[in-house]
Amino acid sequence: MPLQLELGFDMPAPLTALPSITLGDQTLVYRLRRSQRRSIGLRIGDDGLTVSAPHWVGQADIDRALIEKGRWILRKLHEWRARTVAPQAHWQMGARLAYLGQPLLLVPGSARSVQCAHGELRLPLPADAPAARVHACACAWLRTEALLTFHARTDRLATAHGLKPLRIVLSAASTLWGSCTARGVVRLNWRLIHHPLHLIDYVIAHELAHLAEMNHSPAFWAQVARMDPDYAAARAELRKYRPDCAPAV
Repeated sequence: MPLQLELGFDMPAPLTALPSITLGDQTLVYRLRRSQRRSIGLRIGDDGLTVSAPHWVGQADIDRALIEKGRWILRKLHEWRARTVAPQAHWQMGARLAYLGQPLLLVPGSARSVQCAHGELRLPLPADAPAARVHACACAWLRTEALLTFHARTDRLATAHGLKPLRIVLSAASTLWGSCTARGVVRLNWRLIHHPLHLIDYVIAHELAHLAEMNHSPAFWAQVARMDPDYAAARAELRKYRPDCAPAV
């Protein structure tokens, strides 16, 4: 099966599934596009890895193609991530963490649970807690906040535009901020909780638009614009950040 390798940064064509592949020690979620083409094509762009394959090609053939080009894929994804300009957060007491675009100071707390107030995130850990414990504790709280926030924002936007996602779930994808399956399952990267609400709303609008248009056609972008008139600015801003890490503040 011949392969076509491509680099580009415009939006991919119609998508139908979100499978994954393990390359080395990394498991990558990718977008799969079925079309009338004659060969398998791999594309690295702002949406991460997209695989284009003929309708008649089975998943086993796609997996073999990805493994065969595994080094190329990992190298190009590394180069893509290196282009981002935002520094990463440090997970230690006294460091600052981004939450909805605002800084939270990580401090030890005396309560049994995480407390957030007055610009501080008080963790039920000692002042000398190792970075791994600080990271695990803070991220558990962030994930809970992300699910609550995403549900509320998605329900509001979906109701306003007559859309009905099947359910909303959290994702930890390394290259995708969000995705939507043909069944209507919307996945949102939990690390979006680090970013301001207008960026979260853009990703939600993007994925909800797939309920009406399972592609990235002009009709799809028109649907996004109806839900988020300023989506282009938000999309450009979000490109500065990596979906697999927390930004520094």
